[in-house]
Amino acid sequence: LRLLQDRNGPRLALLDWSMPGLSGPEICRALRANSNIANDLHYVFVIMLTGRTDTENLIEALEAGSDDFVGKPYDVNELRVRLRSATRILEFQRYLREQALVDPLTGLHNRRGLKRFLQAEIERADRSEAPLAILANDLDHFKQVNDTYGHDVGDLVLQSTTQQITNSTRPFDLAARAGGEEFVIVCPDADLTAAMGIAERVREAIAKAVVQVTPT
Repeated sequence: LRLLQDRNGPRLALLDWSMPGLSGPEICRALRANSNIANDLHYVFVIMLTGRTDTENLIEALEAGSDDFVGKPYDVNELRVRLRSATRILEFQRYLREQALVDPLTGLHNRRGLKRFLQAEIERADRSEAPLAILANDLDHFKQVNDTYGHDVGDLVLQSTTQQITNSTRPFDLAARAGGEEFVIVCPDADLTAAMGIAERVREAIAKAVVQVTPT
């Protein structure tokens, strides 16, 4: 149960009904207690494998939170097909969640994705007593770019800014588009000196960037 509840734990579990300590349905109930399939980034798909194949036990397993049910003795080919189906469902769920957390123009996290990541990093920093820096970035006079050159050029400027931010930050930093021309960079394990260094690298890169516009 601890393994399945871990953020980096398995996403697909094949559970027997009868196990020492906790039964399969009990594991399912514990997993679903604080889980929301629409919002949880770590949803565990559970297949219950058991000799209890009557309708009553099937209903109990599904009500406990099992996603699928395979009776014993099981057919290897059937089990393989169900595992492939579960994998496709998990991949599609991951795709939908990623789309909901990503800004389509820049490819950075959007405000929702930023909120999720920042909450996790604040909790981690609190537990480990490690520093955590948050950099707020805003493009000056960006409205003039849109008003003078049009929104298509404005989009190119935002994409260029994204590239400069990505190139100037560390691999484990997270950049997000908070809205409009506003960006936020979350820098784990960065004290004030490190944060100032990152901020200055980003500022210099954006200041030197040239946006190429092809006439139409």
